[in-house]
Amino acid sequence: MKKAIIIFLALGLFTFISCKKKQEPSSDAQNTGNAQPGATAQTPGNNQPGNFTADPQNPPSGQVPQDASALISQGDAAAGKGDLLQARGAYSSALLKIIEADNDFPGRDDLLNQLKTKIIGLNKTIYNYGDSVYGWQETYQVKTGETLTAIAPRYKVPIAYLGKLNGMAPPYNNLRAGQTLKVIQGPFHAIVDLSEKRLYVFHGDYFYRDYQISVGKAETATPLDKYTVKVKMDDSMSTFSWTTPEGKVLYPKDPGFMLGTRWIELKGDKGIKTGIGIHGRNPADDDQPLGEVVSHGCIRMRNRDVEELYNLLVPDVSRVTVQP
Repeated sequence: MKKAIIIFLALGLFTFISCKKKQEPSSDAQNTGNAQPGATAQTPGNNQPGNFTADPQNPPSGQVPQDASALISQGDAAAGKGDLLQARGAYSSALLKIIEADNDFPGRDDLLNQLKTKIIGLNKTIYNYGDSVYGWQETYQVKTGETLTAIAPRYKVPIAYLGKLNGMAPPYNNLRAGQTLKVIQGPFHAIVDLSEKRLYVFHGDYFYRDYQISVGKAETATPLDKYTVKVKMDDSMSTFSWTTPEGKVLYPKDPGFMLGTRWIELKGDKGIKTGIGIHGRNPADDDQPLGEVVSHGCIRMRNRDVEELYNLLVPDVSRVTVQP
């Protein structure tokens, strides 16, 4: 049911065929075409980004994975003492063990939801978007002439995320020499879990948040692989287009454009050129349910969700693991 490996904790993404920005239906009854990519585009704790390796435990079916209960108790004790980082670490480890275990047990979904709620509550204080700085957080003093465009890549996070962390609004061009910025060492990564139809985002080994998704149908299943983010495109780019099966080129503002407001192309480790990506949906369909197996291989999200994800992942740096 689960199996994850990637820096962050949690659930997977993909199986082969080709959504290539190319054939991604909005529903079972709709066909898609090709999206044309445009040109380009200190984790707290002991584990560094990119080095996370999972050692899945597979307890007998119907049982909570070994040590998960103990880790939750440790997290509760740490939270009670005000040690938010230790609490987050224990809860995140428990979450990972449960997700990786290839078995189900009574109350599994409820337990996962409880853990996610606890961690997200801690994250609100730990990341603390805005002016104040939490205890562990690193800061950076802006030098004359520096911009977020120059600073963000040093920390392997998108400009938009660094701006949000500091309570700044686009276009983020109002830095001044000597200004103190809050920074975190990235990158963020993701795991797509096909059986759960959820995409989990992690910062280092720590759960950050998750989203409901739709994935490839049986005949065009989302390919299992470890991916790297290749290209990101948004609906403000003139090169962001999608070609229907009939050969018609559509752009984000055109009726029938099926990729929504964002496109995140993925490059697989297995070297298979699939054109698989993560994207939004036609605005007309964006209020429809997710959690379905309907695509030609791509991962679909609500537009507001894929916009958040877009502002967390970095091309050529962030990893996306797709697991069963």
